[in-house]
Amino acid sequence: MNYKKAYLILFNAITDVIEILENGMVFSNTNDAINKLKSAQQTTEEMYIENI
Repeated sequence: MNYKKAYLILFNAITDVIEILENGMVFSNTNDAINKLKSAQQTTEEMYIENI
């Protein structure tokens, strides 16, 4: 498994959400933030499952 790629996917998604929140920008819907993080979580989980 490419752990570096998985790490970068999660790290970048978290960083994007933090940056938006810190800059006072509001997601049009709280679910947008949740969906961005869930998508990164699902992507990396699929990467892991494919390689076990």
